[in-house]
Amino acid sequence: MLHYNGMPVLASEAAVRKDADVTVEIGPPQIVAARDDSPGEGIFTAPHLQRFGKTVYLNWSFDWDVVDGDEPDKPSGRVSEDGGLTWEKQTLLMPSGAKYQTGERELTAWFHNAFEVPGQTGAYKIPTWRSSDLGRTWSGHTWTTVEYPGTKGLDTYDPPEEYRKKDGNYLRGGVKSTPPASLERFFREVSRLRGASLGPQATDADGTIYSVVHAHYLKDTSGIRDWDREYWQRLNWYRTAVLMQVSRDNGRTWTFGGVPVDGSDYEPRLGIKPGGSQYNEDSFVINTDNQIGAGYKGRVDFQPGDGFTEPSLVIFPDGEMICALRTGSSKPLYCVRSYDRGRTWTRAEFLTPRYISPVCGVLPKLVLLKNGILALCTGRPDCTVHLSKDRGRTWFLSETLFATPSLSWDGIYSSSHCNNSMIAVDDNTLLYVHDALRPDPSAPNAWLRNAGHGLIIARRIQVNV
Repeated sequence: MLHYNGMPVLASEAAVRKDADVTVEIGPPQIVAARDDSPGEGIFTAPHLQRFGKTVYLNWSFDWDVVDGDEPDKPSGRVSEDGGLTWEKQTLLMPSGAKYQTGERELTAWFHNAFEVPGQTGAYKIPTWRSSDLGRTWSGHTWTTVEYPGTKGLDTYDPPEEYRKKDGNYLRGGVKSTPPASLERFFREVSRLRGASLGPQATDADGTIYSVVHAHYLKDTSGIRDWDREYWQRLNWYRTAVLMQVSRDNGRTWTFGGVPVDGSDYEPRLGIKPGGSQYNEDSFVINTDNQIGAGYKGRVDFQPGDGFTEPSLVIFPDGEMICALRTGSSKPLYCVRSYDRGRTWTRAEFLTPRYISPVCGVLPKLVLLKNGILALCTGRPDCTVHLSKDRGRTWFLSETLFATPSLSWDGIYSSSHCNNSMIAVDDNTLLYVHDALRPDPSAPNAWLRNAGHGLIIARRIQVNV
């Protein structure tokens, strides 16, 4: 068993799994970073991986789970030049937000918020930085303009009444009393109204870059005169949509690419359909009072804030797209597919075959290996990885890398936030990271006192076909 400072860490052991012509080698867990060793680098939860060229960057949350948390003012995180075998401390402070390789040696970073242009509902400007040396140095910020029809910018610190009554962030105390100073310059240059930014995830064979993000979205905005009042009154606060942007000039300009899936089209209908089937394929609420498949029990219903969120997009060599979707915490994952480069999409369905135990989790991440294997990383209730030979229609391997028990035991790293991350480091090898935690009674807020913080753990997974 893995240990840190004499305390057990409940990560799984190294293992070899075989399925027909595929051999999967799951490497041993490796502690990459620990808060006890480096307390000035944030809270050591929700690790995130990125690979640019041969360099792998590993970062994690710097503040607890709030809107507009603190950001590091100096480099933090780890860097690997050998695919995650060895790690060094990061010495570069990169811009905040989504980063994507837009040229042979060019990276582009888009801030995690867009700022609505005054008087132009649905039009936003996003602070943007570029690097011409794969992230070693960065330009000052410029602005990228995007349009998201059916959306409206929101002032989180002076929100409409509907936001105060219904938004999960606001209700759980996840909004601080005042915005951080780092936002003031963007407020001055554009506005305090914020909306969805860019999250580039996949590049097609012709160089087209696709971004998918989730956001509150109103399909029918006809007749709205008072956008500051009527828009929020019409909005279904309990559903979100996935919105696409497309760039054909290396991320310089973007065109609205449509709505792959709108949660408002999927109204919950509980119950068992005639004939005894135990889920409703026309709805993304299912009834599982009885057992489905190999072992999924309990009733799945959707709470405020649930919906189609945290999209992850992959493009296959022939152009087929699959987008994995979160619905809620510890609830089934869904997916939509496109066979025409994102012009039309299938209806949302489970990311598993019918009548098989649903794959549940948050923050799904799809990775397509060069050998044709599609991998899925997700978490909650556990940290899991899943592998498919048929483009995600079935999963021949589902492996739990860190199981979180119902109780947290003092002196044992037995918990995880399960906001995991995974990338490919070569044609056949995945790198997977997650956190391992123990309660922290000395933490400054209840969220961390209960959930804790502690370790960042990495696993290399080799898939040989």
